[in-house]
Amino acid sequence: AKDVVVPAEDEFYEGRVLTRLHYTRERNPRIRAKLLQARSSAGLNCEICAISYPSVLANIHDAAFEAHHVVPLAEAGVRVTRLADMALLCACCHRLIHRIIATERRWVTVDEARRIIFAENSAV
Repeated sequence: AKDVVVPAEDEFYEGRVLTRLHYTRERNPRIRAKLLQARSSAGLNCEICAISYPSVLANIHDAAFEAHHVVPLAEAGVRVTRLADMALLCACCHRLIHRIIATERRWVTVDEARRIIFAENSAV
């Protein structure tokens, strides 16, 4: 096999230890676990794209899903969160909905995100 020469501009230095000070909203890690538990009886699937990852091994299946706040924490402030305040999304759709929110510069619901994501694809 031939050696591949990688140009210097394609090298990226990483791994430095940095100290940062910033504010972040507290999230309770038990919410995701409870959401997964509550939804597992019906089968886990994304509320945007409906993917369920049926062929993924059971012991890692839940790693494909993330909990998304239906009402943003920044808007609601300190509050009690219920499972009804959460949506179960695959990691891809969770990233997409947050990109849409950033692009639109406003909160986007799960239903709106679904329409935006799939409307673009249906026009092709």
